[in-house]
Amino acid sequence: MVIVGLLLLVGMLLVKYVLWSAGKEFDDLSQAANDPEVRHEKIKEISEMINSGRFKPRAYLQRSHLYFFDADYNSAAMDLRLYLELVRDDSEGWAELAECCIRTGSSEEAQNAAVRAVELDPKYSDYRLLLARARLFNGDNEKARDELDAWREISLEKIPLLKEEEIIKRVQDQTAAWMNLYGAAISLVEGRKDVARSLTEKLRGFDIDLYSYDLENDPVLKAVREMKNNV
Repeated sequence: MVIVGLLLLVGMLLVKYVLWSAGKEFDDLSQAANDPEVRHEKIKEISEMINSGRFKPRAYLQRSHLYFFDADYNSAAMDLRLYLELVRDDSEGWAELAECCIRTGSSEEAQNAAVRAVELDPKYSDYRLLLARARLFNGDNEKARDELDAWREISLEKIPLLKEEEIIKRVQDQTAAWMNLYGAAISLVEGRKDVARSLTEKLRGFDIDLYSYDLENDPVLKAVREMKNNV
């Protein structure tokens, strides 16, 4: 349970994968995200369209977003599999599938989907972070650290493109803070509490809210937060 909790730690960070445009037919999915009644009506509409046989592959993707908002991750994953059978080179689709599989406990599929997302877009840093979570979920801490290092390197590569000193400082701080947070969480899973405490202490120097996610019952998140507040 601790490892599963850890892997949900930044899950909300990656929810942005399900927020992109849903297409002309259902361009109000953003409203559906916050309104269960609208969401369920849209699921019904898309299902009828799919059952009629008059639909584009994206319909599966649209419905998967609605299921995701409804916390029905198994149904979302099923639609993503159907979508990816038809559109094999959509990195965001693979990333979404990995996220759903992490949430449903399908560790091997989560890792394979995250690997595919990285293969399709190796320079997109969020996919590296997703793969780090999937590696941890699969119990491979060393490869998780490798992906975390890759994520850090890619994140810092964008700094030369930035102009404002304040923005540059924030990107540096965010990257360093997440590195320390992940390092602390990995160390907790490995039972190295002293290392976790040391890394957590460094978080006190960052004016960044890393805990604004709806994961109040996450045991690892609670442990890291408690250390951050009490070291």
